[in-house]
Amino acid sequence: MAWTHTKGEKQFNRSIKPVEQLQQEAAAVLVQGGGWQCIIMGTRSGYLDESSTRLGAKVASFVRARQAVCHGARSVPQVAVILPETAMRENLDANGIGYRFHEINRSPLIGLLRLFLHTHFSVDVRSERQVCEGLEAYPLLALPECHTLPGEVSLKDSQGKWVVHLVNAQGLDLAPRQSAWDHIEPVRDIRIHLRIPKEPEHVKFAFGGRILEKTYRDGVLTVALEELNIHDALVVTP
Repeated sequence: MAWTHTKGEKQFNRSIKPVEQLQQEAAAVLVQGGGWQCIIMGTRSGYLDESSTRLGAKVASFVRARQAVCHGARSVPQVAVILPETAMRENLDANGIGYRFHEINRSPLIGLLRLFLHTHFSVDVRSERQVCEGLEAYPLLALPECHTLPGEVSLKDSQGKWVVHLVNAQGLDLAPRQSAWDHIEPVRDIRIHLRIPKEPEHVKFAFGGRILEKTYRDGVLTVALEELNIHDALVVTP
């Protein structure tokens, strides 16, 4: 869930996010196979201005266009990062502040997650309740800094096809919460390497990406993408 406005320093010091920024935030959720929604701030009178309606419609169109490719897709296990809920709660209790989400120190978790994402791994964040469910399928398990665990101690597989999602995340994870930006510089000359057992029948980008080069050699499919604006998905049919 996202907000259509940024959080300013004071209650009324807010900016409306441009459509490009909301599309970028939506793409980060869609590539995980999930659904996305946003909150449009209304007024006490119940009036909703037309500009907000137009903004929501543009983002909704972006999301709906990707539903068939993205929604409900399953992760192809590469890396699982464990969310150490027990340790987080104990740290809060030790400081006498109780369990308040916004006061949890998530820096170790976020740092580890970004490390893998920036090195182009597909990462799933698994809660402690999920640690016994299918973890043997992951070649790598990563645990952020923590001192205790309970006793239990973005590739997708969509309708039989391999789907490699690409999100241009420039500015998404580094900008302060009160920032808004209406220009996202495209990423150019991207090369994707996918190890698959045989040469695929069909390879394409689902949302308009132009393939500059495509080869299959020694079990590795290599595809060169000319330009990535906000989100695209390489669909590989075996």
